[in-house]
Amino acid sequence: MKGFRPVLLIGLVAVGCAKWEPPAPPAPRTGMEVAAPAAKTWDAVIDVFSARNIPIFTLDRSSGFIAAEEMRVPPVEKRGTASPYADCGVFMKIPQSPTHANYNIRVKGDSTRSTVLVTVLWKDLYDPTNGGTMQCSTKGAWETDAEKEIKALAEKR
Repeated sequence: MKGFRPVLLIGLVAVGCAKWEPPAPPAPRTGMEVAAPAAKTWDAVIDVFSARNIPIFTLDRSSGFIAAEEMRVPPVEKRGTASPYADCGVFMKIPQSPTHANYNIRVKGDSTRSTVLVTVLWKDLYDPTNGGTMQCSTKGAWETDAEKEIKALAEKR
C-alpha cells in the first residue's frame, strides 16, 4: 500500500498541473444578403433544416425567427483533432470538440430582398475544468455553409 501513495500523489499533481486553454472569443458575424423575398428565404430555411435533420423547436414567421431543439453533434473524425466548426479550448494539449449545438436562424427582408443570419451555440457537455457544460466559440464555418445553402435555394425558387 505504501507504493500506491506516491503514484496517487504524482497522478493528482499531474492532473492539477494540466494546462487548460479556454476557447478564443467568436468573431462577430453579419447576415448574408439574399436576392429573394423574405418568404422564399423563410421556406428555404425550413427546407435546409429538414434536409439536415434538424428538428425545429420554435417558428415565428412574424419575427423571422427559427430555433431548433438542442442536438447532439457527431464527434470529429479523429479524436483529439480540432473541430472545423467550434473552438472548445485545449486541455492537456488536446483540442476539445463540441458535443451539442443549438441552431437559430433569423430571416429579415421584404418582398424583393432578404437577409439570413444563422447562429449556432456550440457546447461541450464535459468541461475538463469542473465537469460541467462549457460553451464553445463558433468558427462560423457551419453557419456560413448553411447561409450559402439557404441563399442558393431561395434565389433558385
